[in-house]
Amino acid sequence: MEGGVVVRPRFERRLVRQAAVLCLVLAVAAAAEARPRTLGADEIAAVIEGNTIYGFDPRSGSEFAMFHSAGGRVGAEVRNVNDRTDRSNGRWWVTDDDKLCIDWERPRWIDVCAGVVKDGESITFVDGSGQIISFGEVAPGNPDDL
Repeated sequence: MEGGVVVRPRFERRLVRQAAVLCLVLAVAAAAEARPRTLGADEIAAVIEGNTIYGFDPRSGSEFAMFHSAGGRVGAEVRNVNDRTDRSNGRWWVTDDDKLCIDWERPRWIDVCAGVVKDGESITFVDGSGQIISFGEVAPGNPDDL
């Protein structure tokens, strides 16, 4: 110690600088991962397949649970604002242009293809103009036997 100042060897100063740079790089990488991003076709399939989406449709005010089986089948239950529950089945697939599509067996349910945006644990389904169709969270498996 000279005059109240700690003198570190060059090696220690360089090690401290490298650790600071590493912390900065890790913080930037974590922030980039946490940002919302549109998923590609393979990512959509990996998130959806074998899992249930619990979500909300802001256009109708309906809540839903939707299970996407590994075989391309989908089962869903929708509860509307009047607390009425309706169920349907259909098939799902992912397009080459990164859209999740669902073809429902019930005629009054609307068939749809949507982009999928992931933000942490939340996912949002958007139409071709970027408007929100619905949003929710993914739960593993089929806990509601849909």
